[in-house]
Amino acid sequence: MTYLHRVVPLLIASSGPLFAQGPFLLADIQPGSLESSPQELTVFRDRVWFSANDGQNGRELWVSDGTAAGTQMFVDLWPGSPGANPTGFCVLGDRMFFAAYGAGAGIELWVTDGTAVGTHQFADLRPGSASSYPSHLARIGDEIYFSADTGGGQEPWVTDGTVTGTRSLGDLRPGANGSTPMHFAGYPGNVVFQATDGVTGYELFHTDGTAAGTGLLLAINPGSSSWPEEMFAFDGRVFFFATDALHGRELWRTDFTAAGTVMVQDLAPGAYWSNPSNLVGGWRDQNFLFVAYQPGHGTDVFACDGTTLSYAWPPGINMPSAMTTTSPQDLRMIGSRKLYFDGSTPGHGHQLHVVDMTRPNPFGLYVYDLNPSGYSDPQEFVALRDLVLFTARDAAGRELWVMPNGATEEPADRGCSGSRLDVQDPVLGQDIYYYITTDVPNAAPMTMIGWPAQTPFVLPWVSACPVHVDPGLTAFVQYPAGWNSGTQTVPNDIALQGLELVMQCFVGSTTTPSLFDFTNAVHLYLGL
Repeated sequence: MTYLHRVVPLLIASSGPLFAQGPFLLADIQPGSLESSPQELTVFRDRVWFSANDGQNGRELWVSDGTAAGTQMFVDLWPGSPGANPTGFCVLGDRMFFAAYGAGAGIELWVTDGTAVGTHQFADLRPGSASSYPSHLARIGDEIYFSADTGGGQEPWVTDGTVTGTRSLGDLRPGANGSTPMHFAGYPGNVVFQATDGVTGYELFHTDGTAAGTGLLLAINPGSSSWPEEMFAFDGRVFFFATDALHGRELWRTDFTAAGTVMVQDLAPGAYWSNPSNLVGGWRDQNFLFVAYQPGHGTDVFACDGTTLSYAWPPGINMPSAMTTTSPQDLRMIGSRKLYFDGSTPGHGHQLHVVDMTRPNPFGLYVYDLNPSGYSDPQEFVALRDLVLFTARDAAGRELWVMPNGATEEPADRGCSGSRLDVQDPVLGQDIYYYITTDVPNAAPMTMIGWPAQTPFVLPWVSACPVHVDPGLTAFVQYPAGWNSGTQTVPNDIALQGLELVMQCFVGSTTTPSLFDFTNAVHLYLGL
């Protein structure tokens, strides 16, 4: 088969690997019938990091730049066949934290800056050969919340990326068992998570980042456990799934108060449970998606704007046609228009499904049978430039796969004070729409479109927010006060396919000159 692809980083033409528009096996890390089982794919420093077992070194830290030649073991953290078993990859600034085994130190917190010499144990929270087992790492603002055991069971911890700034958030369940915290989500100063104090069961807890400010928020299912999980911060609140005695398992939300912790909607009233799962961010951050069951309709993909629920793809992914899919799982929005997921199609089992939300059903639904002899069960979709990397199973077992996504927008960082830029996928020959939200009064945004900066930099007067656009190769577009949206035309030139540009907006106030902000940057990969 002939494949074709061009990647042009920094607008300098270069030839990349050749491939067609369908998915293909990127690397058979453990050749033969045994599988390397790549896990926890995470984008960091323009590469995808994961753990894998090549059959010789055990489970170790691997990295891929999206090519077969650039997929390799990064460093052998614990030489020998057992492997260091790195888990919990979490990016904080220009470093990535994770848990791994080190000889003589057990399983502790590690860190890497993307170089071999800069990869080392970060902190030995439980000195000696015993392990603290750091887990459930979650970045919230400029800190990472996680669970660790220093001798009294798993309890909540937080780090700002320094050893001195790594601290316990209290012993919520005194004794040897621990409170078992997990599913951290929220905003700086307002974080919720699942835990138990040994009295209330597994319920919703809250922390302001201090031990004194950490405790039970609400027992949603008194006398038992509500098992709140898949926490997702959205529109100033956190949405999650929980179970109570009256409604079963449904979608809930919290504004970090007990009174403001409520069920969003009972999708399956009465004896039924909607049993929701797979909560992920949706298109242009204006909604999020999840999978749930509704009596009379079956299991489908739903969208929520924070208040109202609707089918994500009317009349739903589960269409009464030959393309009918069931049990959608492992959802992931890539760019502004494509939804990737693992779905079951009659006669094929669980295979790769891609929905292009710009096309009407059924033509916007594509099914790829990656394993004709069985199910491929694709998982862990991540965007790397205009590629989608994921794991899937075929005759070689579970290995690393890749698929070109075409036109892709990928946000980077966040605004200094919360200003946000949303952009559609830059499709060749079409206008792309962008929208700016900001709290700056009487805003006059200046849009920058240009080459990506080789290294993001900061300006002295906005040091909290990195600039991602190369200042020497930038087109500035000034808009009058009040303009917070617009369109940009993408030339209909196939030679531009794979081209990377960056859009970012400076927002100033026309009435208060001291008020200004930068939005997040959005990397644009031109394509079809």
